Amino acid sequence: MGHRIARSALIGLLLAIWAWLLVAAHGIWSFGIIHDYLNGGMLPLFPGIPVTYGMFFRESLPTALGGFFICTACVIAAPPRLAPIAAMIGLTIALLDGTSDLTFLFQIDFGTTWLRSEALWELFVHPIVTPFWLALALVGAARIPRWCGI
Repeated sequence: MGHRIARSALIGLLLAIWAWLLVAAHGIWSFGIIHDYLNGGMLPLFPGIPVTYGMFFRESLPTALGGFFICTACVIAAPPRLAPIAAMIGLTIALLDGTSDLTFLFQIDFGTTWLRSEALWELFVHPIVTPFWLALALVGAARIPRWCGI
């Protein structure tokens, strides 16, 4: 049992890092490039902080912490043969949580009456890039348990 928990924790860690990188990269695309915040923009909730590439990685870091716990719990709860599916479910939840947190930082520039999910769909989701991003995320999530021997 301890071996399975350790392996699930390793998978959770790798998935958390994967989620963190994906959220930061998509944030750079959505807000940095599409909404042009990387061209001298300031963080709306904290006007003295300039938007940089590093800021996206720093502000997406909570995705890794939450993603670790979510993904580890999903993989532990699933039978070993369903570990890739559990990893994909855990990663999807971690991505939704991380992207809504990142979107919240920029939402005030576009209106204050939106719910978190409304801002996510309107500001973050891109009709072409997001499906490819999600497919890449899920392929990686399905492969990570295999790389760890499950």
